[in-house]
Amino acid sequence: MLALGLPLWTHAAEPRHFKLCYNEELASSNTRELAFGMMTRLEAKATFLKFEYVAMPWRRCLKLAESGQFDGVLSGSHSTERALSLAYPRKADGTLDTNKRMYLLGYVLVRRIGTRVEWDGQQFLNLEGPLGAQQGYSIVEHLRQMGLKVDDGAKSAQDTLQKLVLGRVAGVLINPLNASDLDAQLAWRGKIERTGKLVMQKPYFLILSQTFAQQQREHATQLWNLVEQIRLSDDFRALYNRQMEGVQGADRLLP
Repeated sequence: MLALGLPLWTHAAEPRHFKLCYNEELASSNTRELAFGMMTRLEAKATFLKFEYVAMPWRRCLKLAESGQFDGVLSGSHSTERALSLAYPRKADGTLDTNKRMYLLGYVLVRRIGTRVEWDGQQFLNLEGPLGAQQGYSIVEHLRQMGLKVDDGAKSAQDTLQKLVLGRVAGVLINPLNASDLDAQLAWRGKIERTGKLVMQKPYFLILSQTFAQQQREHATQLWNLVEQIRLSDDFRALYNRQMEGVQGADRLLP
């Protein structure tokens, strides 16, 4: 028997709109399956949010998230500069919590066929000229901290590789998944090649705007906890290992 004065049903809270931007190059890259594989799983668990995705140039995405016009950024690595205006998962002591990453990726060196530049795991050998990397990518900061000259004028991976073909840079650093099928692309076949181990292996995160992280602290914590849960799941590990197959130096156990 129902108690008098109580409603016959209750309405579940409407999910909050959650607007994410991402690098427009992701749509046509080999990283897409990995990134959106994570997000599809996250959406199924984070039903308290209604997800919306907008593709745009990478630097613009970061800037708009910094200003709070987007709630978050899909699949971005950590850098000191970005952390000044964007929110990353943190441990109790304030340090970066890499356990709450989406996955590990990094960069590989691509060179012109016939040249000898290589990465030995510690340093670049036979490097004659600047290295190329995309505008706004965190690898640029890392290379410059190593004292290397970097040409980061290109806005896309294709433009960066074109500079390499033309001899304007000695080598380029790009996402290993994007470098996995160079031979299949007519523009690069027989001209450039992927080399050696990962130059860096670093965590990529679901980055949040400071506005969202501060005003929706509970949701922010839930999101990062769910990302960790999904990353450790057997089916996501299987997806990661399929995508990273053949990438020398990749972590074969955990994404």
